[in-house]
Amino acid sequence: MMADLFGKIPGRVRYNTNLTDFAKLLYAEIYTYNLIGETRIKNSDIAEMYGKTKVTVSRAIAELKKEHLITIKGERNDREMRVIDMMTKSEMVIEQKPESRKVEMSQALKTFLQEF
Repeated sequence: MMADLFGKIPGRVRYNTNLTDFAKLLYAEIYTYNLIGETRIKNSDIAEMYGKTKVTVSRAIAELKKEHLITIKGERNDREMRVIDMMTKSEMVIEQKPESRKVEMSQALKTFLQEF
């Protein structure tokens, strides 16, 4: 279940005064999604998960992008978000999971959201 996964917030994010607290939390969420091989995350899903508006999510994403902590490729409805590995200054290498694992994680997330 997605709720059982840990997020990671490195010091360069945690102590960054240019980021809101929600942007820092969102970084951990994107990082966790990247670890399971998922890079396409809808703002509406994030907003629902955290009880925020889509505008708040968009602003947090913009903050992370401005600080060069994530990359975004593609258009709004079909975009990928990836964490930037500060050691290599490139996108975090993502181990692609089988499609069945992505479906399993997606279902776990939906179940989690329905519980709240």
